[in-house]
Amino acid sequence: MPDSPPTELPRPHWRRRLLLPLLGVLLLTLAGVAMVLREERRTEAVRLQALADAKAQQVADWVRERHGNLRLLGSSGFLGDLYRHWREGGDAQAGRLLAARLAEWRRATAVDALFLLDGQGGVAWSSQPGPATDPEAGPMHALPPVGEMRGPHSVDGSVVVDFLVPLSDLQGRPGPVVLMRVHADSYLVRVLASWPSASATGEARIAWRERDGAVTVLRAVREGSQTKAELRAATPYSAAMRAINGEVVQGRPFDGVDLLGSSYLLVSRPVAGTPWLLLTGVSQGEIVRDAILPAALVSLAGVLALLTVASVTRLGFKQRELMALERMHRSEAAQRLSEQRLALAVEGAGLGLWDWDLREGSLQFNERWPRMLGFQAWELEPRYDTWERLVHPEDLPRASEALRRHLRGQAPVFSVEYRQRHRDGHWVWLMTMGRVVERLGDGRARRAVGVFLDIDERRRNEEELAQYRQHLETMVEQRTAQLAEARERAEAANQAKSRFLANMSHEIRTPLNAVIGLSQLLAQMSLPEKARGFVSHIGLAGEQLLALTNDVLDLSRIEAGELHLERVPFRLSTLLETVRAIVQAQATAKGLALCFEPAPGLPEELLGDPLRIRQVLINLLGNAVKFTARGSVTLRVAAQHPQAGRCLLRFEVIDTGIGIEAAMHSRIFEAFTQGDGSITRRYGGTGLGLSIVRRLVTLMDGELTLQSAPGQGSTFCVSLSLHMPATPAAAPGSACS
Repeated sequence: MPDSPPTELPRPHWRRRLLLPLLGVLLLTLAGVAMVLREERRTEAVRLQALADAKAQQVADWVRERHGNLRLLGSSGFLGDLYRHWREGGDAQAGRLLAARLAEWRRATAVDALFLLDGQGGVAWSSQPGPATDPEAGPMHALPPVGEMRGPHSVDGSVVVDFLVPLSDLQGRPGPVVLMRVHADSYLVRVLASWPSASATGEARIAWRERDGAVTVLRAVREGSQTKAELRAATPYSAAMRAINGEVVQGRPFDGVDLLGSSYLLVSRPVAGTPWLLLTGVSQGEIVRDAILPAALVSLAGVLALLTVASVTRLGFKQRELMALERMHRSEAAQRLSEQRLALAVEGAGLGLWDWDLREGSLQFNERWPRMLGFQAWELEPRYDTWERLVHPEDLPRASEALRRHLRGQAPVFSVEYRQRHRDGHWVWLMTMGRVVERLGDGRARRAVGVFLDIDERRRNEEELAQYRQHLETMVEQRTAQLAEARERAEAANQAKSRFLANMSHEIRTPLNAVIGLSQLLAQMSLPEKARGFVSHIGLAGEQLLALTNDVLDLSRIEAGELHLERVPFRLSTLLETVRAIVQAQATAKGLALCFEPAPGLPEELLGDPLRIRQVLINLLGNAVKFTARGSVTLRVAAQHPQAGRCLLRFEVIDTGIGIEAAMHSRIFEAFTQGDGSITRRYGGTGLGLSIVRRLVTLMDGELTLQSAPGQGSTFCVSLSLHMPATPAAAPGSACS
């Protein structure tokens, strides 16, 4: 049997032979796509971070500028005083001046709307025509001390942002609230809508939490050729809600779902000085498309090596690009921080910057100075001649001389206050300060820099305050002259009255003495009983009239300054015995106990005016006896330990009489005054005794006090400081009768 041919092993099908290479190419393609996709995500994340930083900085700068402008307005104490004169004082002129100042400030700062709110949140003034609408700011006490920002929110179909600040007066007291309203379309929408590269899905938005806890998102939506602001409520699982709730780290990329449900790669950044978060994002589909296209082209070439090299090259390129972007990001962040600090200082001070090249004559400046004069920056040619042309002719020589002195090195800095013409034609007060920062080899100035400061409001306030001060000084001088003239007339009238009373008292006493003397002679004669009674009444009436005349004479002499005190030695015991002897008869006639209680250790001899001391005691004891129906009248005398040859005597006159109401304690010491009208009818008298007592005690540098209540009696206390002779004698004893 012949040998059979050897059997061949089955060869694999060509499809099977290609399967492994194709599988390898597919795997490598998938691996390349994954690597490219990862690097594309990293690159896009870096772009989003840089873009988020830039946009957040732009928005923060915009908010800070608005806050700075409004704080400058709120710190104007003059406007706060105008508001108080208008609302509290009813000064209509102050209200019109306040409205004019606010309208002028609104035009200068290009604000969409401006409101002035009272302490309850009501609109006191509005820049909008027609009836003022309430912007719903709430009561003033709900605002923080520096002010706040509210919004964005929808008003009449437009998205607006409100800035609020209290308006203080010159004493720093808080007043009304100023509300500045700007439309989001004017700036925020342009920032959100701009994108540095061609992207179909790239979008920036602002998110924040409302007071009720809801999260709102501001987006830029294109409507034809216009871009409008749109407010949307964030869904519970949206990227804005996750960022606001802190579920993702701020500044780091994260995957999220936008308001329409699309998957996005996003980065969030807080906006400095606001409660806002700024989110930038690109659709995941756009990232995938950008990554798949290069990888697909490489895989279609079919060259595994080229694919590998291309992938490695692309990876290296992406890494270098990432490193370059990171370095650029760090450099830009440092530069932005430096610029932010400078801008904060310049905006906080309200300064305009200038840079003058003396060799070329060019004068570079920021937009602040033209805005002070009502111009746009492009309307003023950047040359020194432009600045000089706008200076007031009266101020130009002084400003030029100050500048020349500094350029010659005769002054360390250049500083001058002057006026420049506004675009509307009026003059605005400015201050310019600067210095030379570069000189040539021969010492001539090459370059100078400095700042402009708007001091128009300050100069106006100073001028108005000077006018007010001059007006007040004139009124004070007129009133002072009137008061001085009235005082002179009153003093002259008082002196004339006192002289008249003194003269009349002298004239009355002469015939009174004759009446009293003749009545005493008639009483000694043999007369009928009825005639003797008439003579007794005549003598008693004459003595009462003489006592009244003496009181009036003493009072007029005291008021005219013609009563002079003596300083003679006298014995205290003798004075007290004399007083008791005079008052005893009156007390015995009314059945009252008259008690004298001198304290042990009283000095016997003193230096003073015994006549006036006796007059004081007799008047006080006589009044006590007159107004006491039953009980006693007591005189207590005490002395403190003598010091430096002086002794403080304390006399207390205590009675159990009718007492005096507290409301009358100060009035009874006035001339011709008693407790009430019934006192004069019941007890008689003119009310001169206590007035004379108080004035005599005052002349002796003493003190008179009163303690009394109706139905509980009265206590009059007199304190006198008297000189003592070198050797004291024995003290008087107490007595009661």
